[in-house]
Amino acid sequence: MQNILERKAFTVSMANEKNIKAIDYLGVTSGNKVANKFKKSGLTAIRSENVDAPLIAELPLALECKLVSYDEKTELLLGEIVNVTADDSVLDENGKLSVEKLAPVCYDSAGHGYYVMERRVGNAFSDGKTL
Repeated sequence: MQNILERKAFTVSMANEKNIKAIDYLGVTSGNKVANKFKKSGLTAIRSENVDAPLIAELPLALECKLVSYDEKTELLLGEIVNVTADDSVLDENGKLSVEKLAPVCYDSAGHGYYVMERRVGNAFSDGKTL
């Protein structure tokens, strides 16, 4: 949190199944205590051209954000997305993000598990109209 507050920026990257061990390692290891955290994870931190925060080269989708506010009491962090980077491998034939191709990993905080999200189960703003 200290780096985000100092730099007034952060990135949010989407991992996929093949990156799960490395991402979990980054999440449980403090860069303040382990200087070569990225090297040990096998991932590569690269410089963002839009914010003062690193991107992870191997992850297919990232949101680059400027810090808007942080409430220390609630730990609520609010950022403004200033750029989105997506690897071609997660785009459809029209250049739009394909959730199926991305197959992002989601974290279950109750069961402490990681799950892959890749199957469409409904249509937003239309399925409810059938009721």
